[in-house]
Amino acid sequence: MHWYFNDRLIPAEEPVLQLNELGLLRGFGIFDFFLVEEGTPIFYEGYEARFLASARKLGLPLPLSTGELRRAIAELLQRNGESHAAIRLLLTGGYSPDGYRPGPSHLAILQHPFVPYPAEKCERGIGLQLNRYQRQLPEIKTTNYLNGIRLLPLLQAAGDLEPLYHDHGYVRETVRSNFWLVDEEGSLVTPKRGVLQGITRARVLDLARRDMPVQQRAVRVGELSRAREAFITGTSKRVMPVVRIDGRPVGDGQPGPVTRELMSRFERLKQEARKRSAARPEDR
Repeated sequence: MHWYFNDRLIPAEEPVLQLNELGLLRGFGIFDFFLVEEGTPIFYEGYEARFLASARKLGLPLPLSTGELRRAIAELLQRNGESHAAIRLLLTGGYSPDGYRPGPSHLAILQHPFVPYPAEKCERGIGLQLNRYQRQLPEIKTTNYLNGIRLLPLLQAAGDLEPLYHDHGYVRETVRSNFWLVDEEGSLVTPKRGVLQGITRARVLDLARRDMPVQQRAVRVGELSRAREAFITGTSKRVMPVVRIDGRPVGDGQPGPVTRELMSRFERLKQEARKRSAARPEDR
């Protein structure tokens, strides 16, 4: 297995960083993450645009042009020879002269085997735990996952998948996914502000707007107990039903019809994307 670091392919086991790297010392870095299926990066343009926007907002210069970035991804995929994979783009503050100020940015492109979530999580649904927390700079996909990782033992003990963040009485997102519910009136609702603008979220919004009432708005914590359905969306999770929150059932405690319909629509959309895009990133 090889990775890409700055301007070259390297063996994954090769050490490349000094200990004064600002991503290591201060957590100053961003990333993005997308899947490759049958050799095709899925919805790549959206992930690239978000990665570049995160870099601009943090003032992190990208050492490659967008064309060079796409060619680097294609070179990595070809070298590793995997048609199904997960790609992580990582951009950090580089070597710091004083342990605080950034140096020239470091870019890494990591390829991992993609292991999908067990099918039962989509068939039966998952649980979330409420946690009062607001991600710093929620519109930027930073590398700071301290709070979510800290909560892992509690989640595992309860058999829940992720924390559901809320702040000042309003629901935000989970640690790695966007959150949705079907409210009492049957409208599909997802929080609008204080969350990462997910790439899967954007596609599901488009799919739902074809024939469903959809609202992007503030969601109060009190609405959770009255919701008919709930689900989360994300790159790895796609559309995943939520059947309990803090141990209490959502609706009747089963994946609901709106959730199942959007699961089916999203899978069809991914299949269409693969058919339309047989080219490598550098060709698009």
